Order: sequence, then C-alpha cells, then structure tokens
Amino acid sequence: MTNGMTLKTPNVVMGISIATMFLTVAYAAFVPARSAKGLARSRTILLDSIEDDIKRLETSRDTAEKVNKLRLLAGDADSVTSELMRVALLTAKQYQVELTSVRPQRTSKLGIVDERAFGLQMTGSSQAVVAAIRSLDTPKSRFVVRSIQLSPLDSAGVSMVTGNVLLVGYQAPDNESKKPTPSATKESGKK
Repeated sequence: MTNGMTLKTPNVVMGISIATMFLTVAYAAFVPARSAKGLARSRTILLDSIEDDIKRLETSRDTAEKVNKLRLLAGDADSVTSELMRVALLTAKQYQVELTSVRPQRTSKLGIVDERAFGLQMTGSSQAVVAAIRSLDTPKSRFVVRSIQLSPLDSAGVSMVTGNVLLVGYQAPDNESKKPTPSATKESGKK
C-alpha cells in the first residue's frame, strides 16, 4: 500500500544529482587549469599593487609629517608663550583692539601631543573683536580658538565688547619626559 507518494520524487533528485555531476565533469574538461605562467603573472600583478600601495602610503605619511610640522608648536613652554604673545599683540595692533590679559592655562597631556591653552581677553568694537578672533583661527595658524565669550560694555552709543577667548596650541610631548628616570642606587655614605 502506498501513502500517496509517487515514484517520481526520487527520480527528480536523481536527475539533479546526475546533472550536477555532468556539469562538474564538463567544467573540469573544458576550463583549463591555471598555468605556471598565469600564476606568476597574477603574483606579479599582486606584488605591483602592494608596491604602489606602499608608495602611496609613504607619500601620504610624508605629507602628513610636513603638515604636522607646520601646525605643531615648537620649543619649550616659554617659547610657546612667547610665540602666542607675539601673535596676540600683532593681532591686537592690526585690528585695533586692546589686549587686556593673557593667562596661560594648565597643559593637558593627550598622549601623542600636549595641549597648551591660553586665555585671552580683548576689548574693542564688536566688529574689531570678532575680526581679531577670526584671524587667530585660520588653517595656517598654529593656534585654534576653543571657546569665545563676548560681553557688552556700557558705552554711549558705541558697540563695545569684551571678548574672552580660549586659544589652544598643540605641541609634541617634551623629550625630557620621555627619558627614563635613573634608578636609585644604594650609597654607602662614602664618596
């Protein structure tokens, strides 16, 4: 007695299996194996591609190093402060604003760079103060404006403001801090 299953179902599976086997044999017979010459050419193309990538990455690294040298601050804390004072005084003179104060902030160690921050306070017309602040934060500048706070001053009909600016510069970490500290040795007390 049959459960309603026909004998055609196994024939379909058998047909698919035979067709798959036929296609595999045909592929093996008609598609040539890769020759040693073809393998060598593929290897050469791959090696050329790797060499091109290495050259491109080296060029990119060299360009990044040049940009970093232009943007990173050089020297010790005193020379960085001197450079900032020079930039701030030239900016104040150029835009006819009064440089009220310059306050160095705590240096933050960020791993690959140290962040040196300075608080500047300028007083002048609102247009002049804003123009001075914009001139401090340009793509070619070594300093970046982190925050700005403008406060109006009481004056008769003149738009005067005080601008508090947090200016930040980045510097490679000090070489002195990278050197290992000498280990303490026991001394006998005799010299």
